[in-house]
Amino acid sequence: MRFIAVLSLLVPLAGLLCAPASADRWHWACLVGAGGEYSASVGEFGADTSSLDGYDANDGLVVPGPTAYCATYHANTNDADGWTGPAGFYRWDFIAPLSSVPGSSYTWRFYVWADPTAFGAQIHMDVGFLVPASSGVVGSLTLVGRPASINSGPAIGTVWDVNGSAVQPVFLPMFKSADGRDGYIFDLTTTVIPEPSSLAALACGLAGVGGALVRRKQRCR
Repeated sequence: MRFIAVLSLLVPLAGLLCAPASADRWHWACLVGAGGEYSASVGEFGADTSSLDGYDANDGLVVPGPTAYCATYHANTNDADGWTGPAGFYRWDFIAPLSSVPGSSYTWRFYVWADPTAFGAQIHMDVGFLVPASSGVVGSLTLVGRPASINSGPAIGTVWDVNGSAVQPVFLPMFKSADGRDGYIFDLTTTVIPEPSSLAALACGLAGVGGALVRRKQRCR
């Protein structure tokens, strides 16, 4: 029992020591096109060592055009995230580095829709992680809402694995709107994981502690 109690104290501490330093610079890209793919927009979400959690020069607004969009929305200076930039849809949204403690995470809620002048029967979105898997983070994409007029396509609650360098394609029925907040709603979540070397070190360290405790228990008999 004493061994288990000691382990329960060591595991959180070991998590702090197993921080992947590469967790402070990574990004996801969303390439979104409408119909015949004659034009497309790119949205990017990620972390950078030069970024702030709030508005800064690394964040960029959507430029209107006859295509589909993938963008997060920031309301105003009274927004819950403390946004100080202009209100609107942002297709570039970068945060300050995540805490490197394994399990730390950040979620972007973003919207997908097409401009009223776009054409075609569907929206095609490709989501990919543009930093190698060794960056120490993993991600998932979840559809959390869709337009009231859309009854086909992926079901609400569908989850896509967007880890590593693989691009995850998502096909959506066409939805046009002058306000993207009426469109499809996704959550993109990034979570920090321990690097394999850190896991091995943690395992060896815990094994050593366990052996020491067992030897101590035997001497006390």
